[in-house]
Amino acid sequence: MGATTISQLLDSLLTTPHREMDAYLPLHQAVLDQDPTFYKHLAVWYSRNGEVRDHNELFLGHLLVSESSDLREIGAWLLQEMAPYQVARVVDFLKRKQGRLPRSTRTAITRYLRKREADPFAFDRAAVRSKKAMKTLYASLHIKPDQRADAILFKNEPPQDSLAFIVKQLAVAPPQKQARLIRQHAIPWAIGVGVVSEPDWDVYLALVENMTGAEIVNNLKALKNRGLLANPQASHIIKRKLEQVGAGAAAYKPRVALEAGAEDHSEPGFILNRLTDQKIKRYGRLDKPTTLLVDKSQSMEQALKVGARLAAMVSGITQAPLRVFAIDGLATPVKADGPESSHWEQAFQRIKAGGCTSLGIGLEAAQRARFYMEQVIVVSDMRENTEPFFLPAYRSYSRALSVSPRVVLLQLGNGPNELHEKLRGDGVPTHAMTFNGDYYALPNMIPFLVQPSMETLIAKIRATPLPVSPNHSP
Repeated sequence: MGATTISQLLDSLLTTPHREMDAYLPLHQAVLDQDPTFYKHLAVWYSRNGEVRDHNELFLGHLLVSESSDLREIGAWLLQEMAPYQVARVVDFLKRKQGRLPRSTRTAITRYLRKREADPFAFDRAAVRSKKAMKTLYASLHIKPDQRADAILFKNEPPQDSLAFIVKQLAVAPPQKQARLIRQHAIPWAIGVGVVSEPDWDVYLALVENMTGAEIVNNLKALKNRGLLANPQASHIIKRKLEQVGAGAAAYKPRVALEAGAEDHSEPGFILNRLTDQKIKRYGRLDKPTTLLVDKSQSMEQALKVGARLAAMVSGITQAPLRVFAIDGLATPVKADGPESSHWEQAFQRIKAGGCTSLGIGLEAAQRARFYMEQVIVVSDMRENTEPFFLPAYRSYSRALSVSPRVVLLQLGNGPNELHEKLRGDGVPTHAMTFNGDYYALPNMIPFLVQPSMETLIAKIRATPLPVSPNHSP
């Protein structure tokens, strides 16, 4: 029961809930009750390796109300790393779902706010970017702000050395002065475009100069819509900033940004493709022979798009053979002309959706060719309607090659996944992820794919170092 529940919780981390977290509450509580030590290690591990903020907030929601002071301290430590809007969401979650806000949580949030008050530069940016969330934390928890915070957030009388004061000046200044204020005070893009009603080119250039590479990734569509990718000066700055993007951005954001704002053949496009590939590699190396089966049956156009991206991700980290098949009633090998994301997308563009659905046909083809694999990934809606079916083909392959490959199911849509239940019931090592169109969630699969087994992943999570001094804000 315990091992199964842990496995189910790990599977749930492959999803992107988008704040629809209620379905995961019983699972989190069950693991917390059964193995609180594992749960706190998992929370810290996910905060370092996970891509989805909703899951981090869910961990916090359980740690902060735990009966164990040790777990509450871990939660308080992780809280210090969150953005103000996330802390406000955690508070809202605790009040609505848990029905209480422990005194220790209020203490942790007080420490969170005092730390930011002590750093005027950090506080100013938090107050301007997340004013509503900051006010909510002070007011809803009855935490008295210091004099400066009170003037900025509640009295609307920001001191002259504050960012809020500069922003008020920016709103009424002429364009030449706006550009100077933006450069002088490093006004962020998100603030500047919301305050300046009709920016001229110099104002736009000043805002772009202040952007980090990660901010450019997040705002590439807006930059394109404003003509900045086509402007030689702005484009040069954007290219240089993209080259400097570090490991902090979510792994698949560059790829999604590419679709939103740049073409593959453009210079920013080349950089973003390369950046995505580099970021995926930070998860580790794949040393298991792997087969990727992509459903190309009727109405499975989305599976082909997802399969192309997944093939690019896996090929970028594998040190072992990777075989890719598009499957319907036949298994068609898919080969790319190169290792980059664009190469795989070009390879899949040559394939058209149509035909029946036989998920076992790829395993049958692998058995005939004596392809040895330790892992098989299936991208489909999991609705089989034609033999060979997956489970019988899996049994046949396992007997023929004396191996039991791990199965990772990437299901498109929210329908029932009967194949997952059949495989689990038959003792097949399997994970399942539901894909609802959010490509940010795809990298969540990589930590699972690179581990030799579920047992190894669990052991790695248990070995995750905990904060040395949880009471000390990081």
